Amino acid sequence: MSGAAGTAVLAPDDWSVQRPRAVRAWRGFARFCRRKKIGAFGLALTLGMVITAVIGPWVVPYDKDQTFDRPNPKFDLTSFDREALSPTILSRLDSPSWDHLLGTDDKGRDMLTRIILGARLSLQVGIVASALATIIGAALGIVSGYIGGLVDLLIQ
Repeated sequence: MSGAAGTAVLAPDDWSVQRPRAVRAWRGFARFCRRKKIGAFGLALTLGMVITAVIGPWVVPYDKDQTFDRPNPKFDLTSFDREALSPTILSRLDSPSWDHLLGTDDKGRDMLTRIILGARLSLQVGIVASALATIIGAALGIVSGYIGGLVDLLIQ
């Protein structure tokens, strides 16, 4: 069929033109997110953790062991009180603020920094443990299937 200005118009049978693979993949992903909301949430959470672990060392605001202190309101050099002799006190268990978004721990360290850097270590441990379990399980399965008999029964 041709249109008024000599342009081709697709007949209803020609509408089944294949879309590019990337478009089909994104539509399939969108369909997954609509149908499996909990699975999509879990995927987003996992991706967020992986991204945080990967870029963490470059975006953390402080060093992992850096401690923070603040001026001591009780400071008095003439006092016999031990707490009043120090000009600063450790920022221990501070509430969240703009300087420390998740507050500080009992040693005066920034919690957000420690969580971000801990995510990296947790991800590494999880990957190594999964790989080790897969290798050991595959080796036992191969031995069990190859030898069979009593060995297969014991391994299973």
